[in-house]
Amino acid sequence: MKFEEKLVMLRKKKGLSQEQLANELEISRQAISRWELGSTLPDAPNLLKLSSLFGVSIDYLLHDEYESDDDLPKLKETHQSIKQKNEKDAKTHLIAGILWTFASICYMLSALINPNVHPLIYINILLGIVLACRHMALYRKLKDNR
Repeated sequence: MKFEEKLVMLRKKKGLSQEQLANELEISRQAISRWELGSTLPDAPNLLKLSSLFGVSIDYLLHDEYESDDDLPKLKETHQSIKQKNEKDAKTHLIAGILWTFASICYMLSALINPNVHPLIYINILLGIVLACRHMALYRKLKDNR
């Protein structure tokens, strides 16, 4: 299905006239008519508006062989695999943050209990705190991006 056919179908499905669609996009009705006749294509900003208005991807609008957004499996599979990887990474950072926090607490307790500990234990405490904070920050960042 060509762009012009998709545009007509989407416009009618939404119950819009050419005039109403033109008002939505803040362009002339003649521009819509030219798009639907196939004599011109919309520019990038108008493609973005059409995509948003009709809830379809720009790929769907521009690729004649795509009958629906479901015809974009690679894109959806890639998006899904990235989402799964981010969820796995978030869990890993959460566990690492908790473990570094626990290790830092253990080092602090051993330093409090035994006053004759090696001075490098304080570096371990500091390093554990820094790593715990870093992993928790990465966890929050990945969690917020879901």
